[in-house]
Amino acid sequence: LILHSECRNQSISTFLDLVLVLFDQSSVVLSNDELLRAVLNKKSLVLLDGVDEWNENSKKLAFELIGKRIPESGGKLQLLCTTRPEKVEELLSCLQSSPWIHTRIQGIHPDKQNEFVVKFMQVMHKNYAEKSFNLDTEIHKLKEFLKKSHAKMGEQFKLPLNLALLTYLWVNDSDSISMVTTATELYSVFHDFGQRRLLDRLFRRQDARNKNEWKKQCDGFLCILYRECLIALSRVAMQMPKECTKKFECFCSEKNLPLSDILECYMEVYREWGTHGYLTILAPPHKTKLEFFSAHGVINEICLNQNVEEVLNSMESVLAEHGVPHDVQVSILEFAKKKNNVSEQKNYSGGVGGSSFLYQ
Repeated sequence: LILHSECRNQSISTFLDLVLVLFDQSSVVLSNDELLRAVLNKKSLVLLDGVDEWNENSKKLAFELIGKRIPESGGKLQLLCTTRPEKVEELLSCLQSSPWIHTRIQGIHPDKQNEFVVKFMQVMHKNYAEKSFNLDTEIHKLKEFLKKSHAKMGEQFKLPLNLALLTYLWVNDSDSISMVTTATELYSVFHDFGQRRLLDRLFRRQDARNKNEWKKQCDGFLCILYRECLIALSRVAMQMPKECTKKFECFCSEKNLPLSDILECYMEVYREWGTHGYLTILAPPHKTKLEFFSAHGVINEICLNQNVEEVLNSMESVLAEHGVPHDVQVSILEFAKKKNNVSEQKNYSGGVGGSSFLYQ
């Protein structure tokens, strides 16, 4: 058996919870003890996906597996965890009393990146009906871009997500993507592209408002989204709380915005089976996206705060405290000051909705 659980899931805190969710039909026929015995009698691999996104409940599940279920299984139960590098030490500290194997995933090697983008673009050319393009020409141009950008972006393009975004944007917005030199700019271009498509869709459906009016309202929504993502990240939560969803609903109702269209542009909206039935979950599609939105939230807090100088001084202290190199400190603070000057020139409420910020 392969038992999969995402660590961002907040509704599963025990091995029994996981079994009940994965075997919901069997749980109707068997008692909890019978179901547990049936699973533990099989050779099983538990996949805990995204330890860097875990919460108090998924930690409890991990500790139960490590401290009880695996030692008692007689070798039948094994655990596979995935995580970003920053959580490796914490995870290994939990495994001190257990034998473990650490495999470092290196990503897509530069020698294989051309192969990746070629296959991806071939699939897009075959299935993508919105825009026609010359496959051979675009593949050649993208290969040249990868070659030129290797010095600055080589490490970033080892990540499949970044390489997939690059290929998708190359087909749809090559003028913007050709100027990208950092991962932040890559996400900014993707964010701006999504914004333009959303505004076009809203305008086509209801042309009583012009695009500037739609943009103003969408920027107001983004201001709330950025702040809520910043709060979620500060709480190490990958799923947005219910009160956050209520704020989105209230804003969209007040501004006459289509909630589902707006949310689906920025978030995953899905139903998750928990121990008490189905739950509607709102979450960023990837932790990197949550960090991206949260960085906007930081900038907005600086730009909209009345005592900007005090905020910048505090920011400088925090950067120094965490050993950030002096030149990087200066760069961040100068950028924040420039961003504040831009925000003061805005002639509408709703905060800073653009995506031209630096977060590295």
